[in-house]
Amino acid sequence: MSREELLRDGVATPIQPQPLKALVLLVAHAGKLVSRESIQDHLWPDTASTDVERSLNHTIRKLRQSLDDDARRPRFIQTVARRGYRFIGPLERVEPSRSSGSRNLLTSTRLSMPDPVLPGPAGAPTVRLKIYGFREVSDDRAWPLLSEGVVEELTTMLVGLRDSGLAVLDDSFRTESFQGETTGRLFGLKGSVRRSGAKVRVNAHLAQLPEGALVATTAFEQELGNVFDLQGVASRRIIEDLILPLLQTERAGPT
Repeated sequence: MSREELLRDGVATPIQPQPLKALVLLVAHAGKLVSRESIQDHLWPDTASTDVERSLNHTIRKLRQSLDDDARRPRFIQTVARRGYRFIGPLERVEPSRSSGSRNLLTSTRLSMPDPVLPGPAGAPTVRLKIYGFREVSDDRAWPLLSEGVVEELTTMLVGLRDSGLAVLDDSFRTESFQGETTGRLFGLKGSVRRSGAKVRVNAHLAQLPEGALVATTAFEQELGNVFDLQGVASRRIIEDLILPLLQTERAGPT
């Protein structure tokens, strides 16, 4: 008999049928906004909309509980106010199992479940981050600059980590220098967006300042496709590969 379930590290995670159906729908449109109306029609096709508004809120709340997600600092389910929801978590495609007649959500898609970064003391960042921008390298000047959009999207997402001990620095809002600031170590982030034909490669480098010693780097490439989707994917990848591990390390302190 066909079935769907949510697995975490190979172990079934308790989740109710409607939150699971909502998750399957959101994952199928990962990175894209799914309207409240679309989710309602998917979960309750024969019910008047006035009866399902509260049910949808309850379903998303239960889904976040199963994913150990936080609406204020989402790792998986992002709320777009008054419009809908977007799945923003990392995904890994896997081959379906041939040894079982059952089907679960993870036979086609695996959710990566990183440990959440715990919030630090209010007003006391453990990391201060300066974004130096991303260099654009392209063989097609007809396309709009991708790098500017990546920086804007990345900055927006990073500001959402302020409760996790991150302070994002922007020179355009500052009149004083960095000298004399002692709360949180200072790091810099820069990179490049290289475009060739239908392929885009994003590189990012994280360094400790003022020495400029490289701490970590990451790179990935994919088909160009939708520009906004690409910028969102690039930003999430940089945060997952560079920023979240840095925050966890800084919170842990010297070893």
